[in-house]
Formats: sequence, C-alpha cells, structure tokens
Amino acid sequence: MTNYRHLVDQHIRHHESHLAHIDELIARTNKAPIPAEVHGELAELKAKRDAFAGEIKALKRKPLVSWQKEEIPLAGLGPMVIWGIVAKQLEKLVERLGV
Repeated sequence: MTNYRHLVDQHIRHHESHLAHIDELIARTNKAPIPAEVHGELAELKAKRDAFAGEIKALKRKPLVSWQKEEIPLAGLGPMVIWGIVAKQLEKLVERLGV
C-alpha cells in the first residue's frame, strides 16, 4: 500500500505544481494595467484556476481505496490536459500584456 500512497502523493504534487504555475502567471497579470477587453478573459481564467484548486482539495480528501480504483489507472490522462491548456492561455495573455 505504500507504493500507492507514494503514487497518490506524487500525483497531487504534480497537480499542485501546475496550480503554482497558474498562480504565478495570474500574479504577473496583476502587475500590469489590464485593458478593458481582457477583463472577461482574465476573469474566466481565474474561475478555471479556482475550479482546479477545488479539484486538488477534493483529490487530497479522496480515500486511498478510491484512488486505487479510479485515479491511478488514469494518472496520465484527465484534468492535467485541461489545466495545461489554461496555463497556455494565461501564458499568451501575459505575453500580450507584456508582463
């Protein structure tokens, strides 16, 4: 069971590193004046960030038995693809803002 616990912890740390990257990008957008036409886009990306943070919290509370049945077989798939897309969108926005 220790191997599963290690895999679960590694999976969560991986998610948390993506969240930290997203947070860093959002912090960079806060350093520049935001044009009015970008407010909606940034608000949407922040909402997606908050949803991602909520998913990480839920993953942390998930019992190990559930991880063994549900998450571990899908470790290479799932929400990480979506969060990578969100990070890319934020990177492009940061580039456009020049921060």
